[in-house]
Amino acid sequence: MYRLILWFLLALVGVSIVFSFFGLVPFSPLSLIGTFLMLTNAAYFSNALFGKLLKAPINAESSAVTALILFFVLLPGANAQNFLFLALIAVFAMASKYIFAFRKKHIFNPAAIGALFGTIVLQYPAMWWVATLSLLPFVIVFGFLLAYKVRRLAMYFTFIIVALATTAVFYGFSTPIGDLFISWPIFFLGGFMLTEPMTSPPKRVQQIIYAVMVGLLFGIHFRIGSFSNAPEVALLLGNIFAFAVSSKTRLMLKLKERKEVAAGIFHLTFTLPHAFSFEPGQYLEWTLQHKKSDSRGWRRFFTIASSPTENELAVGIKITEKRSTFKNALINLPEGAVISAGQLAGDFTLPLDQKKKLVFIAGGIGVTPFRSMIKYLMDKNDARAVTLFYSCMTPADFAYEDLFKEAEDQIGLKNIRLISDKTKPYPDFTGYNGFLTPEIIKREVPDYAERMFYLSGPNVMVTSYKKLLKELGVKGTHIKTDYFPGY
Repeated sequence: MYRLILWFLLALVGVSIVFSFFGLVPFSPLSLIGTFLMLTNAAYFSNALFGKLLKAPINAESSAVTALILFFVLLPGANAQNFLFLALIAVFAMASKYIFAFRKKHIFNPAAIGALFGTIVLQYPAMWWVATLSLLPFVIVFGFLLAYKVRRLAMYFTFIIVALATTAVFYGFSTPIGDLFISWPIFFLGGFMLTEPMTSPPKRVQQIIYAVMVGLLFGIHFRIGSFSNAPEVALLLGNIFAFAVSSKTRLMLKLKERKEVAAGIFHLTFTLPHAFSFEPGQYLEWTLQHKKSDSRGWRRFFTIASSPTENELAVGIKITEKRSTFKNALINLPEGAVISAGQLAGDFTLPLDQKKKLVFIAGGIGVTPFRSMIKYLMDKNDARAVTLFYSCMTPADFAYEDLFKEAEDQIGLKNIRLISDKTKPYPDFTGYNGFLTPEIIKREVPDYAERMFYLSGPNVMVTSYKKLLKELGVKGTHIKTDYFPGY
């Protein structure tokens, strides 16, 4: 997500500079280029300095994204004083991640708090000049694609609708709809800032509330003394709500053990520095700083493979020959090495109704959330009806076999395996050859219409099986899919 937003912002900067040559953007090319260089350099070097002084993991992408958002929010520089103020705002935006933080988790969107700092302290107000007609098509397309990438379209569209409606009500319905689109940075704020994972809520319902809140605050104009409402204020107030409902812990985890649990699948166990509360099926953002990283950077989202009942945290990862530098660094971590994890999120969790019958459908490494859930049910001695359909390429690819066998005996788990490799026979394999079909579901789970289905695996598999279940008559509300932004 961070690399994608960086690419989009850079593209938008390029478009802005080109348009400035033709008068389609109200600033000179030199002013825009100077602003770009000042903000990106000030953010990058100050972020690196803060990270070194505070011994905190840094991310160059994060500083670049903040600088580029400020590029479109602040008035471009026209003289030496302007450029000094731009640098100070960028530095403060980076510092805010450490100043306004709790347990190493920052509270506010850095670009928004930087813009507010510029307005109040430096008297250099945010102009949000990105709300320009010539840039609108690019902002809409890029913002939509970002929201789609992180699967937050509901939050994105909720904000757009509420912000447009509130603005129309406040300024009068006589305002042409075109002016609402052009004169306010609704699409930029919604696509590039509202969806930022670190300062937005982790769960879907909370995200909708967050979007409504920021949308309402966006459209309502108020003034307290010399201070007046602005888009950055709306977002910052929403950040407070997001912080209140989010996990407030940034974990520094030490590698305890690395174990291969299937062909190319490793279970990495980390010691917890303190108590950590989560629900089976949720995920964390993992940060591992390493040299010569590839274009995918230092961050990944991985489902927690351990259960809340265990006194450690674990993750299951698949290692291939053509692996990223992140996974290469992760799999080669020595025991005792530290990795950072935070931003707990995810709605792929067990239902509150403990009598609800469940079906888990896993593909490959997508089994990790089910490892967490099944271990949790075992430790709680919760023998609810659970059927696991687990699909892999070959018998050697099945992970956590010992645990699932134990669960069969202890809580009555029904474990059904499927292999898709038809190039050679596997005489000792007891299961199905081929993909999951409606006939298999009807045979193994006759009461499927009453059950809650959980799908986790490659996106193509999840999409295909979700369609299959709906064709079987399973209600959409009875289907949960596992998604996290990035692998």
